[in-house]
Amino acid sequence: MQISNAGGMMPVWSRNARELFYRTDDQRILVANYAANGETFVAETPRAWLGEQLADTGLAPNFDLGKRFIGLMPAESPNRKKCRAMSRLR
Repeated sequence: MQISNAGGMMPVWSRNARELFYRTDDQRILVANYAANGETFVAETPRAWLGEQLADTGLAPNFDLGKRFIGLMPAESPNRKKCRAMSRLR
């Protein structure tokens, strides 16, 4: 079943069995809620899950999902002192 009309790669099912995460060509994470009942599968329109772009790793995975979400962020200026965390799980 097609979820995205703009392409996507590296799909990952959430542990709560209600969401499908995937990466776009421009290194963004989208998520689509879905429901499965027997042979019926219905997915909502995908939406941005994180407003920032991940690091471009080519065809290698740059995110994973388990109990927490982990993603590789682009390298930043060495002068930056803050550390960003990506831990938005429901």
